[in-house]
Amino acid sequence: MRWRVVLALGGILLAPLLAYLGNELANRGTFSAIGELFTLRPGVVVLGYIMYLAVFIFLYALIGRAKIACALYGLLFFALSVAQHFKMEFRGEPLMLRDIFSAGAAAGILDRFEIILPQSLIIGIALFVAQIILGFIMPRRVPVNMHARLISLAVLGIFAVEGTKVLWRNGTTNVFGAYYVHWSPTQNYDWNGMALSLLFTGQSFILEEPKGYTREAAKAALSSADDSDYAPKATGLTKKPHIIAIMGEAYADIRKMNDNVLFNDDPFAPMENVGGNLTGGDLVVSIFGGSTAVTEFEFLTGYSQRFFPSGTVAYQHYFADARSSLVSTLKREGYDTVALHPNDGNYWARRTAYDSMGFDRFIDYAGFTTPRYRNGLMTDAAMLDVMKQKFRDRDSDKPMFMFAVTIENHSPYDRDAGDPPYDFDASGIENLSDAQRLSVNTHTTGVKHTSEMVAELIEFLRAEGEPVMVVFFGDHQPRVDIPQIAVKTDAVNDAEDLLLKNEFTAPYYVWTSYDVDLSEWPEIFSPNLMAPYVLQTAGLEAPRYLRKVYDVSQRLQGFTANFLLGEDGTLRVRYDENAVEAKEIGDLMLLQYDTLFGEGYTDNRLWNVPKPE
Repeated sequence: MRWRVVLALGGILLAPLLAYLGNELANRGTFSAIGELFTLRPGVVVLGYIMYLAVFIFLYALIGRAKIACALYGLLFFALSVAQHFKMEFRGEPLMLRDIFSAGAAAGILDRFEIILPQSLIIGIALFVAQIILGFIMPRRVPVNMHARLISLAVLGIFAVEGTKVLWRNGTTNVFGAYYVHWSPTQNYDWNGMALSLLFTGQSFILEEPKGYTREAAKAALSSADDSDYAPKATGLTKKPHIIAIMGEAYADIRKMNDNVLFNDDPFAPMENVGGNLTGGDLVVSIFGGSTAVTEFEFLTGYSQRFFPSGTVAYQHYFADARSSLVSTLKREGYDTVALHPNDGNYWARRTAYDSMGFDRFIDYAGFTTPRYRNGLMTDAAMLDVMKQKFRDRDSDKPMFMFAVTIENHSPYDRDAGDPPYDFDASGIENLSDAQRLSVNTHTTGVKHTSEMVAELIEFLRAEGEPVMVVFFGDHQPRVDIPQIAVKTDAVNDAEDLLLKNEFTAPYYVWTSYDVDLSEWPEIFSPNLMAPYVLQTAGLEAPRYLRKVYDVSQRLQGFTANFLLGEDGTLRVRYDENAVEAKEIGDLMLLQYDTLFGEGYTDNRLWNVPKPE
């Protein structure tokens, strides 16, 4: 009996260590990197090991059979290790608990990437196999009775709940050195290791009630909307204009991140040269390299990603029910509303979210009758064909709102798409590899294609002779493999702040076929501030919430999940309650919480247009 207990205890202690080493090796790459973690943050290592140990004891006590417990335990952490590795490889950020909601979308694009197993991951696999073998060495059954196992499970449950509360409350920084680096998932993983960093991100499931949220506070936040400076533009039209909004996948200028890349053939030239009533500028966005749905959510609703837990994609979590938006506002104005995206409509839960916001129709890749592909993705040229056809087939008795999201320029950029060499000069970047050059070539060619597509659409619309507005913007910067430097482009002085801002910048353009003043469109702002300008340029009244958004846009340049740009261009990463614009941003936070998660104190007025006095 004694030897069985010794083997069981040895296995219980060894299995978590193998899992810990396997996970960290698969993602840190070398034993020396793991050694650095063990040396510099031993408390973090101990705390992480305790977590692995608790999971194994739970499985062993629950199942009661060593072989099955070791096999499930090994497979669980093997799956997490592989998911973490490839998310870091393709997205440059570690796994978060909320990624379980994105598993379908991730699996659907894996075939676009070249899967290569590095040596570190292979060794990690060997360690997981060792865990399974361990199950054959340990006693077949737990050498304690069912009563003791049930007590163990109860104690572990209490330990897990209370321990998680302590971690989420203060990170136990004084005891173990663990610390939730909430503003950077990558730094969070580097500091804490996979298990702890994953547990910390669980806090994103908790949406805290804003400070001071009451019925009176929510109504007071909305009260100033009736006195807003918002006013529709004079258009001189006898009917409402059509509105076409296009969000370009990774439509961004990588020179913002490194101005040693020089384009002899400017990929943005087709848009710059469309002529007519055109304006544009930069958007500061909440995402980098992925999570496209965040930018479109902000544009279509006027809500901000800043007020959501880190890692949230609102479409997947908060849009099961009907939600007021720019779409529903235009429907009340008599618009026929249609959304297009040449991918599976279930990605990012778009089908549900678009229906929730009020789109009449959604056309995904199945509705593209003449598909064409580049790098395995539907081309912008194919998207253009569908947009033209839908515009021709529109209800002639209604104005049209069309929202289209492209996909041709989606990553990966290191796979040869068969593009001819793009005319760019990157000689200022030392030791630029062929793979890096291919990455720049693939992305920039895609940007050029998107510019050409929108420019051709504008020419088509010009010829149609209908009053129409085109709003075109990028969703985020790409994850292109070039060194990032602080490119001096504006009044932001701190190099780190400047790099942060440029990393989250994408261009936008607005064109109209009719004569309307476009001078109020800012040179720089954020997607969540765009909707009132769309309505204003169309000569339409705005609901109270978007009037509040408009007033905020007059007091600061933009705000994202990562930073705020003050009216003078000052960048602040953290919210400053004493800042000039704090009251306006605080009002938007209260109103967003109230309508999406709170008691709905303002629901009967928030998205209604004020009656003229």
